[in-house]
Amino acid sequence: MPGPETNCGIPGIGKLPWGNHFCHFFETGDDLVQSLIPYFLTGLLQDERCIWGCATPLQVDQAREALAKQLPDIDRYLKDDRLIIFDHQEWYRRSDKDPLPILLEEEEKTLARGLRGLRCGGNCSWLGGKDHVPFMNYEGRISRAIRSRRILALCSYNVGTGRAPGIMEAMRLHDYTLSKGDYGWDLLERLRHV
Repeated sequence: MPGPETNCGIPGIGKLPWGNHFCHFFETGDDLVQSLIPYFLTGLLQDERCIWGCATPLQVDQAREALAKQLPDIDRYLKDDRLIIFDHQEWYRRSDKDPLPILLEEEEKTLARGLRGLRCGGNCSWLGGKDHVPFMNYEGRISRAIRSRRILALCSYNVGTGRAPGIMEAMRLHDYTLSKGDYGWDLLERLRHV
């Protein structure tokens, strides 16, 4: 059985504990490529299963193309169901608006196949005003549900659309927040209630 941590793959961040739900804020599709390509590539090369939910500004075909530049045999991973890349709406249609049970089921299927764990990421740029409160409740449920699981979950919030949830609220609901500065990525721990 693998250890309690996995390399997240994002330059400068290193290992994170399994059961971690973290987030980052982005402005452009290039910001997403710089964080998500190493994140998913590392997971695949570490014998993990990866599920990637896409939305504007990085759609499914663009995500697949960007990852294929680093992973020439991407089709093998897709065919073997080791990598799933989909439009975020597909996940919500499949789950009848509550994707948490499906996420936990996917982790069980992943471990039953003998893989190290489930690495997932979702772009939350679709999030609008009426979706804000239910989605933040969902984010809190994810954090609690995966804590003892072999899941590493990264949520990406687009600050460029003006529709991102409050930054402080999103940071509070995730174990860590990735922040990109002039010298690379930093990892900020969750804000705690006092």
